[in-house]
Amino acid sequence: MGMSLLTIPLEILEHIAFHLATDKLSGPPTDLISLSFTCKELYRSLAISRNSTLYAAIFSYKFDTEAIRRRLGPEGVTASALTVELFRRFDALRRLQHGEGSQIILSDSSHREDDLWIAILMMLENDGKNAIQLKEFGRIADWLKNYFLEIYGGSYIQHDNNYSNWPRNTPENRMALWLLYLCENDGIIISPLYADIYRAFAVGANRYHITPFTWTDFRHPCLPGPSGIYPTEYFNHTFHPTCPSIALPAILGHMSHLKEPILWRLSSRSLQNRATFRKPLPNVSGSKRWDMDWERWKPVVYTPDTDSKMSNVIQRYLFPSIFDGTWEGLFTIQYMDFGVFAAILSGEPPHIATDSTIGQNLHIWKIREYHLHVSSSNTSILPPGPPQNAFFPTSATITDSPGQVVFSLHSHSLTYTRAKKDITKEKNNTIKDIILLGEGHSAWGEFRLKGRVRAGDGFITVVKEYNGPDDRGRWLYRGYLIGGKYVGRWRDTMTPTSMVGYEGGFELYKRS
Repeated sequence: MGMSLLTIPLEILEHIAFHLATDKLSGPPTDLISLSFTCKELYRSLAISRNSTLYAAIFSYKFDTEAIRRRLGPEGVTASALTVELFRRFDALRRLQHGEGSQIILSDSSHREDDLWIAILMMLENDGKNAIQLKEFGRIADWLKNYFLEIYGGSYIQHDNNYSNWPRNTPENRMALWLLYLCENDGIIISPLYADIYRAFAVGANRYHITPFTWTDFRHPCLPGPSGIYPTEYFNHTFHPTCPSIALPAILGHMSHLKEPILWRLSSRSLQNRATFRKPLPNVSGSKRWDMDWERWKPVVYTPDTDSKMSNVIQRYLFPSIFDGTWEGLFTIQYMDFGVFAAILSGEPPHIATDSTIGQNLHIWKIREYHLHVSSSNTSILPPGPPQNAFFPTSATITDSPGQVVFSLHSHSLTYTRAKKDITKEKNNTIKDIILLGEGHSAWGEFRLKGRVRAGDGFITVVKEYNGPDDRGRWLYRGYLIGGKYVGRWRDTMTPTSMVGYEGGFELYKRS
């Protein structure tokens, strides 16, 4: 008597179903769907409600899971959650493949925000598989090309450019530019066509902010800024991530598209080392380099600020001694002509800035990282000073000695100890405040550095003060660690914080 599929034990049937579903990595498990439609009995046997473990295994084959398990823990990666996410992701990828939401006309944009979030989160989790799904099945390169570069693209950038209007700072544009940068960074997209897109957002410092919170606040919680919070579904739960700034991927993308510096040429050795410092942090690769960004984009809980909560908040964003060492990179001078800067402030169209010459300069920072740990003798952190002084009190004196630095303020002193790479997890969780001190040099000369890290979101503010009689001034560097790179905007310290200052972009890479 012959054996039919209906007489096969369920365990063997599930094994067959799994191999049908995973015949290829890219794309949904269509062969499994065909099998389940063979008859009612097979449909019931392979139903999602009865076989969440099967579909969870298919998810783990089709998508990267290491970052998910690391960030959400066992309770976030149940079989039922993976099953729901499997079908949700392929629904989104299918819409992206069909170009839905990529253009103004003849395109359904009702799912665009959710689809972009799914794609971004996939890239933040990417260890290889997610990029393949987005590239091969989702055809994300075509979607982004239509969205940004076509005259009827959903970003409205080409449309607005024809009318000399600045690009729109919408939630969808913010997410799409982040997705574009993440795809370029992982080699899914390689095209010079996006250089002007990045540049428009990068140079518009008065329009596109570098933080979704207020940059002049230091204490946690940070006050909500211009970006806001947007809900999406994530592994069977409603997720409310903070929509990130559009300026950060713009600056990163703009820097990556810059050629050899225009006004100040790098030395031959520095040019040879460009490949060396264009890397994430040593020993941090794959999805791990985005762990800090994941933490920063997670929901922010606005609670009364207490010092006791600040230590763990800092460690959500930063690895111990992550700043300690030598950093190298570029800063750009976006307005070589102050007339252009004045025109931008008076509301002139974007081509005034995007067509102007951009100066580039190499700079090298040598940073020492210091921690204040929770103890009976340290009950509070160094009080925040003015933002133009990187939040250091102007009346505080600094005594820097090997292994520690002492801040004296009004007959009271606080001792910060040098960061250690081999710090234990328990000791790491006692870190209450992070301070940065250092030196560096550029074509402008040598300078001193001091900075602080905001506990609420890991926002880094560093003041650079040039040495010598040339009076190169003091400059404020503000930004985040993005994928292991310190990126943001520098600003003059003379302009009041309530006014638009003279600004430019920068990025720094930690040397291996």
